[in-house]
Amino acid sequence: MQVPSIHTYSSTQHELGAKISAIKAAWPCLKHGHCFIDSDGQHITLNCFKLNSCGAALVSSVLGS
Repeated sequence: MQVPSIHTYSSTQHELGAKISAIKAAWPCLKHGHCFIDSDGQHITLNCFKLNSCGAALVSSVLGS
C-alpha cells in the first residue's frame, strides 16, 4: 500500500480540506468533538458527512463567484 501524495489531489479537494478545517476550528465541542450548538443549547454533531457537505457548499460558493 502506498501513501497518497498531496500532488494527487485537485485544487478543489485542497480547498475542501481547508474549508472543513475552518468549520472544525469554528465549532469545537468538548463533548462530541465538533458541533453546531443552536439557541436552545441542542448539539448538532458535525460528522464527516455533514462536514463534507458544508465544506463542499462553501467551496462551490467560492468557486462560483
